[in-house]
Amino acid sequence: MTTTLPINKNQIIHSFYAFGMILCFIILSQNNTYTQCYLDRHNTTWYDGWVSCEQKISPNPERGASHWLMYSLGHRYVLGESHFWNHNVPNTLNNGAKEIAIDYSLDGVTWTSFGNVSLSQASGENFYEGQDGPNLQSIEARYVLITVLETYGGSCAGISEVKIDVRLSSALDDDIAYNQCMSTEIYPNPFANSINVHVNSVCGEKSMIHVTDAAGRRVSAEYTIEDGNQTISVPARNLPAGVYIVHIHNGVKQIQERVVKIE
Repeated sequence: MTTTLPINKNQIIHSFYAFGMILCFIILSQNNTYTQCYLDRHNTTWYDGWVSCEQKISPNPERGASHWLMYSLGHRYVLGESHFWNHNVPNTLNNGAKEIAIDYSLDGVTWTSFGNVSLSQASGENFYEGQDGPNLQSIEARYVLITVLETYGGSCAGISEVKIDVRLSSALDDDIAYNQCMSTEIYPNPFANSINVHVNSVCGEKSMIHVTDAAGRRVSAEYTIEDGNQTISVPARNLPAGVYIVHIHNGVKQIQERVVKIE
């Protein structure tokens, strides 16, 4: 599942997989994970696949409420070939995805559409080998969002497994340097009354903080944190339930984190 080349961070090739209720990424997981006996086949067990029966607000505002799954890769990666295994449970093959949209992002807030992909219906057999997806053409991303636009008639939407070949981006050194310069923590998430933003920075710059809604409209005052280790509390009691973005930026970089308001 993972090919290791000579130790050069720009030449380490990974594959990541989604296994249903548990999203398992080779590049993130520290635990051993078991898959099918043959890597190019998918079994017919319902829990070896992702299924969504309730539409939720998407991280990409343009997708609205939809059936979606999002991969958070942790760092910037260059994306390559893909392979998809559709929903393969014999009695519910109509829940399989007929058309999906692939979006990608570097920050989880600003999204770019790669395009739509048509998926064939699965066979419902143990030797089902899925299909090749698109080559993602070396786009760079930290987040990959897959949205089911149409199923084969089912009320739920499902995909059994996804594999995308990736390699580390040459921009990783910049990411590491910045992460060492500034670390942040935003809590609680979900929140009800306020958002606590903790910033630990030695970047030599003031940090500016504000909150927007999912459409990009500012919903808070702007707060300033001097270089150092500080926490501020942003009042949010009067905000309606929904998705919000916390923006933290200084003269060099910016961080954007998605948070959810509950009643």
